[in-house]
Amino acid sequence: MAIQDRVKHVFVLMLENRSYDHVFGYSSVGDLTGNEGNDWGGQSFKFTAGADFSGPKDPGHSFLDVVQQLTGATTYSASGPYPPIDMSGFAANFGERLSPAEVDSIFKGFTPTQLPVLNQLATEFGVCRRWFSSMPGPTWPNRFFVHAGTSGGLDDMPSTLDVLGQKLLTTGYAFSNGTIFQRLKQRQQKWTVWEGDETPQTILLSGMIEDNFESEAVDQNE
Repeated sequence: MAIQDRVKHVFVLMLENRSYDHVFGYSSVGDLTGNEGNDWGGQSFKFTAGADFSGPKDPGHSFLDVVQQLTGATTYSASGPYPPIDMSGFAANFGERLSPAEVDSIFKGFTPTQLPVLNQLATEFGVCRRWFSSMPGPTWPNRFFVHAGTSGGLDDMPSTLDVLGQKLLTTGYAFSNGTIFQRLKQRQQKWTVWEGDETPQTILLSGMIEDNFESEAVDQNE
């Protein structure tokens, strides 16, 4: 039997704002050197063990926030090259949102005992140690890459006005080559979306509402 015939279900779990080192840095699949950190405000912040499960504030994750975090640059011109990446700006970027005492909290990683289930799964299944986001920026463009293989030109989070102004609540985001959900429908493969938010981003993909209802109806009829 071919391997593709043995696969019955594929689950894709999408989370936010957790880096590889933050989750697995101190595990058996981690690769920390002990030198990770930033200097900012006359202080040196080094990455250490024992992260809190909830941070003091949501980290900045707009396109320009990520530019600063990855490169230390505070400005960026779309007509020029991306600044050299040296991971030097995390403390400075977070310092704009947090008190100096709170900045230290972002340079901490979980220990294996804090995340026993994830660490057990990591030791028994494949883990991508050299994974990079499709675009160094916020949630929506990167999730569009998962759903459609492209962000459709979007490089930042759309505002409420953008969503309403483009009538996306009724027409949805459309992509020239469609989405994974449309491809699955064409191949008559069943799928569904479970969401933890009241309004998941997928609801704004073109055809998503009617296609999801149709897929659920097929499941219920079996």
